[in-house]
Amino acid sequence: MDTTGNKALALDNLPLEGYALGKFLKEMREKKSVPQRSLYQSGKYKQSHVSNVENGKAEPDIEMLEEYASAIGVEFYSLLLEVVNAYEKYLMGKIKNNNELKSILSKKNKNKK
Repeated sequence: MDTTGNKALALDNLPLEGYALGKFLKEMREKKSVPQRSLYQSGKYKQSHVSNVENGKAEPDIEMLEEYASAIGVEFYSLLLEVVNAYEKYLMGKIKNNNELKSILSKKNKNKK
């Protein structure tokens, strides 16, 4: 749990470096043509909080991710899998563009042979 008593998402502690979880959630919501108000109509979240999450100014808790999954009509685990896949793709792009890391990895692979 975080300091507010909410269940903290494990991704909160990862160095997302420009990959905003909220932006990803917004893109998924818009892809499914789901209006933002569907996330705050239930009264669980204020419109400003939903907006802050989608703009990367706040992080969603587990319950909010469940709301997103429900709103866009996917299973919760499917939403988490999409998040993980997107983040993995982002990290692989960073690795491919990092010559220092390539050098370290190639030295490690040579030592294994």
